[in-house]
Amino acid sequence: MAAAPPQGCSPVHWATSPFYSPVDSEAIFAPVEPEAPAAARGGPCLRYVTLDRVHLDAFATNSPDPAAYSCSRPADGQSIDALISHSWQDQPQAKWQALQRWRRAFVAQHGREPRVFIDKYCLRQSQISSELRHLAFYASQCDSIVALVGGSFPKRLWCVIELDLFLSRPEARCTLLHLVPSAARRFDVREAQCACDVDKERLLGLVLQRTGSYDAFNRRILSALQGAHERSVSMHVAR
Repeated sequence: MAAAPPQGCSPVHWATSPFYSPVDSEAIFAPVEPEAPAAARGGPCLRYVTLDRVHLDAFATNSPDPAAYSCSRPADGQSIDALISHSWQDQPQAKWQALQRWRRAFVAQHGREPRVFIDKYCLRQSQISSELRHLAFYASQCDSIVALVGGSFPKRLWCVIELDLFLSRPEARCTLLHLVPSAARRFDVREAQCACDVDKERLLGLVLQRTGSYDAFNRRILSALQGAHERSVSMHVAR
């Protein structure tokens, strides 16, 4: 029997999207030691999917799709080129077209399909609560993030959390593909939404602990969004 959603969470979103028990939410920002074996981190199964096996329908609905998971494969030591971040509320066709443009550029440069991490393909939807405890680990194993920044992207707390996991790395590569011009004009993490109110409260508290103030977090995210926008969709962060 599936676990009941925590109080304040939508039962539909609890079962079909990356929102999980507040008991696990602190693990999102847990430090990851690159040299530590996977077993020491609770044994997450890192997987990837090549973009030639990804379909438009995957961006249209967050309903679980067992067939999507079967398209991915264990990383087994192979590098993962990018984590794909997007909001379910943004227009599927626009996200798909932007991702395909990035894919074509990648193939032209590297002569192969990109290996990517997409939650719908690479996480066991039946065990989403335990899987997403390892989000920081999964992100740390990806060389970059490709964010499909539509109008709702800055308004979704999980989207900006994923982006910040890369912005805070010493040498991170971020590619932001803007679907609408207005997406990067303003940002306030306190206005970002979660399907689960309990998660939002806990995650905002963790953001505050991590950066010292909401304004500091806002500046970092907005600077990334605006900086990438001014550079015609791509930004490489190196500190």
